Amino acid sequence: MRSLVFGPMPLRATPESHLAAGPWCFAGQEENFPGWDGDPGKQGRFPLPPDPYPTGDDVATAARSANAEVVRLARYFGEQGNKIHGRSLSDAFWLTFLGPHLLLCTHMLLERQQRVLDLIALYGAMPLRVDILPPDIPFSFADSRDFMLRGVQDTRFNHYIYSRMLESLAPAAWQLIVLPAQAPRTAAPRHKTPARARWRERLGRLLRDLPFPRYKGFSLWQSCLLSLAVLSNGRKRDERGLDFSAYCGEPPVWRFAAEEMI
Repeated sequence: MRSLVFGPMPLRATPESHLAAGPWCFAGQEENFPGWDGDPGKQGRFPLPPDPYPTGDDVATAARSANAEVVRLARYFGEQGNKIHGRSLSDAFWLTFLGPHLLLCTHMLLERQQRVLDLIALYGAMPLRVDILPPDIPFSFADSRDFMLRGVQDTRFNHYIYSRMLESLAPAAWQLIVLPAQAPRTAAPRHKTPARARWRERLGRLLRDLPFPRYKGFSLWQSCLLSLAVLSNGRKRDERGLDFSAYCGEPPVWRFAAEEMI
C-alpha cells in the first residue's frame, strides 16, 4: 500500500511507494530527493498535486470568503468576551482586536481544507496509508510572529492541522494511522540576552511595527518613507478606507470543525 505523506517525507521514500501532499514535505531535505519538484528531466520524480487556487480570481474569491468568516468569528468571540468580562464592547472593537489573528487562521485553514479536498478528488479511490498526528499535542506560541514562524510555516504544525481535517474528511479507501505521541511544542524560551542583543531585538520589533514594515526588497529608508506616507494619508477622517466588511464574500463551507482550530 502506498503512503500519502502530509508531514516530512521519509528519507527512503520513492515515487513508487510514497505520494507527497505538497512541496512542504521536502522542506529542509531537498538534496535527498533530487526529483521532488516534479522536473521531468530529473530521476525520481515525485508527482505533486495542482495548486488549490490556480488563478488570481480563485485567490480573491477564497480570500473574500475567509474574510467573511473573520467577521462572523469576531462577533462570536466578542459576545463571549463581553460575557466573561462583564463589558459591552462593540463588534468594531472586537474585529479590530481579534481581526489580525482570525484573519491569519481563517485564510490558513481554508487553504489547507482546499488542499485536502483536492487530494481526495485526486486519490480518493486509491488505497493509501496516511500517517496523522494525535490530537493531544499542546502547541503554544509566544506571540503572533512566533505563531507565524513555528505554526503557519512549520511542517509539524501543518501536519497536525491536516490530521484534524483528515479525521473528518478521509475517504474509506484511506487507512489513517495515528503516530505515537511526541514531545509537546511550546513557545520558544526567552533567555537572558546581553544588552546589545536586547536593543537589536527592540529595534527589530519597532521596524516590524511600522505602518509599512520592512519586507525583503525594501531598504530601511524606503520602509520609513512609505510608513510616513501611510501615516500622513491616514490623518484625515474621511480617508480611513472602507469598512472591513466591504472585502467579504460568501462565507466558507467548512467540512471539519474549523472553529475548534482557531
